[in-house]
Amino acid sequence: MLFAWTKRQIPYLLVSLLTALMPGGSAVAEPEHEEPFGQNSPEQPGRRPQNQPAPRPGSPEGTTFPAQNVRLLKWFDLADFGVPGGNGNDCWGYVSAGKREYAIMGLSDRTAYVEVSDPKNAVIVRSITHPNSTWCDVEVYRDFAYAVNESSGGMQVIDLRNIDAGQVTLVRSFVGGGLSTSHTLSINPVSGYAYLNGSNVGVGGLFVINLADPANPVHAGTWNTRYVHDSHVVTYTQGPYAGREIAFCSAGGAGLEIVDVTNKSNMFTIIRTTYPQLAYSHQGWLSEDRRYFYLDDELDETQAGATPSLTRIFDVTNLSSPQFVGSFTSGRTAIDHNLYVRGNFIYESNYTSGLRIFDASNPLAPVEVGYFDTYPTGDGLSYDGTWSNYPFLPSGTILVSDINRGLFVLEFDPNSLTFTYPNGLPASVPPNAATPVTVHISGAGAPVNPATVTLHARVDGGPETQTIMTDLGGGDFTAGLPRANCFSDIDFYFTAENTLGTLYQDPPDAPASAYHTDVYSGLIPVFADNFEADRGWTVQNVNLTTGAWVRVVPVGNGGTRGDPPTDFDGSGRCYVTGNARDEDVDGGPTILTSPALDFSAGDGLIGYAYWFYTNTGEDSLVVEVSDNGTTWAEARRYTGGGGGWLTDQFTVSDYVSPTGLVRVRFSVADNPNNSNTEAAVDAVQTSLFECQDVLPGDLDGDGDVDLSDFTIFQLCFGGSNNPPAPTCPPGVDADLDGDGDVDLADFLIFQQNFTGSF
Repeated sequence: MLFAWTKRQIPYLLVSLLTALMPGGSAVAEPEHEEPFGQNSPEQPGRRPQNQPAPRPGSPEGTTFPAQNVRLLKWFDLADFGVPGGNGNDCWGYVSAGKREYAIMGLSDRTAYVEVSDPKNAVIVRSITHPNSTWCDVEVYRDFAYAVNESSGGMQVIDLRNIDAGQVTLVRSFVGGGLSTSHTLSINPVSGYAYLNGSNVGVGGLFVINLADPANPVHAGTWNTRYVHDSHVVTYTQGPYAGREIAFCSAGGAGLEIVDVTNKSNMFTIIRTTYPQLAYSHQGWLSEDRRYFYLDDELDETQAGATPSLTRIFDVTNLSSPQFVGSFTSGRTAIDHNLYVRGNFIYESNYTSGLRIFDASNPLAPVEVGYFDTYPTGDGLSYDGTWSNYPFLPSGTILVSDINRGLFVLEFDPNSLTFTYPNGLPASVPPNAATPVTVHISGAGAPVNPATVTLHARVDGGPETQTIMTDLGGGDFTAGLPRANCFSDIDFYFTAENTLGTLYQDPPDAPASAYHTDVYSGLIPVFADNFEADRGWTVQNVNLTTGAWVRVVPVGNGGTRGDPPTDFDGSGRCYVTGNARDEDVDGGPTILTSPALDFSAGDGLIGYAYWFYTNTGEDSLVVEVSDNGTTWAEARRYTGGGGGWLTDQFTVSDYVSPTGLVRVRFSVADNPNNSNTEAAVDAVQTSLFECQDVLPGDLDGDGDVDLSDFTIFQLCFGGSNNPPAPTCPPGVDADLDGDGDVDLADFLIFQQNFTGSF
């Protein structure tokens, strides 16, 4: 039996199908709705790494950041601040007299001032340099910022009164009372006192500064019973402690110490308390009703086995008898660092798992309701990723500082939609095939409106097509990417509204960026090097002391300095940055350059395995590509490495023209020389794109569209808004328009390409 359809309309449909196939048939496919790609977008994104959003200038890796209920509004990386080899640290916020909002970003050699009044168009205003230090802490009192670091120079006093006019001025560096360095500082805006924690004075307790005249600080006293890592200082205005100024001190291994600092000449401990699995009490913040104190321990994950990461809760209703009442977790292993409380929400910076947001409506059992992962490569126990955050700007804009990646300007929306891809996104697609993509959309607050889920796509920079995606149920939606010819580029993104009518998109800044895939049918291997033989790689060292690239069997140094213990592919040899005992990169860079790689026959991929480790997060492994060996384009920059072999690849034409003289090089440096930095490269290979155009409707793959294909097509016909019929042969894609079903619209495409006859 040729036709197996059972729907009532099939007899009528068959007449239409057969008529359309006969000479003179007049059925034609209606064009998809088209409009310019990205309304009001000033530019169209160019080519980019496969399956990733378009990179911003200065961010060639095109990194994606996992998130839930948090939107990325703006990102400034370290290069934007002029410290590509440095690191980020603390951040704070400021609102000018003109009600304009600013971020203050701490960096290894400066503080930077960024206007975020219009967060999507945030702009760097000025920076004030300070002695180079991994640590910088900054806060604001009235119209002045105060910054400290761990190198020298005391406390910087920075005038912000004319920041709206672009003027930020260093007034002085305060060094009274013997002050030189400090780990952190805390300012009580009610009393007008600054408390420097972990300073060089005494044992590093509380070094107190009077800010009554903000431009002319005065040393007011010192509490030096023990070292304080950080503190939260408040003035009580009601209850039994009304009129008293209290410091909640995170005192490292000593736990939580509550100090009465009302009288700067007679500051005294009210009580000191500990908690289970205490390792290093790092920082904490009070709930707004001042009943609970939430505390982060920085070392319990590595020294006390507290994994996943725990945040402790103390009931401090009675300051003389604080009670440890529990803990909560994000479920991640990453080390917790700094947290702040605004309203019922706790905003916590947890190094490699990024910003985590908890709803503390039940203060004894906070629940995670949002996150933004600034370090998407893992949740390891390393000091990489987000250092701190600032959630107190009146607009609700959230600032997040990252050690490796700079400043993130974010928006928390508990009703936002989250886009995930259960089958991944295609790195490449075959020609003239409507490759399906599936997105899963979830919302912790308002759910998705299924009728609004849309796939936006364009081919080779052409007009945008919009396809309403088919609802598969359970939050899954599918649609096909547009068909494209060999060696085309497809850029695409997704949009959807929640039931409140708010529009969301992925990537979050689409259409300014989009996902990308290349169109080809296969790869032709051209070059492969496992480094067992000398294939002509060269090494250049610039101001390098130790750690030059060498081709060896790695010894690993027992893993004590982050070296790879073996090569990647098991052949034995690879290139590593020094193979002697206790040798790592000092100074540099050391640059490893390939021989000429032949892409004269067309475009293709360069792939490799790499290892990168740095214990401070300041250094990077840079991958560059050239089409002539003279001018170079940055293709990748790996930062915050925790070691371990990883693989990556990129398309040559994303960065340079494919020629017969393409080269790739790997550069690593330790500047300033203050960290253990190791890198390795192995298994470099190149391949050319191979492509054979496929005729839409050629379902049997014999090069034409004839009755044989029609027989297969009718076996797949399922009708509009239905999946392909179960009789459809495995592996056959009869969904020619890529909308998730096989219906009359697909047949109209089929008949346009029909080359055979009955």
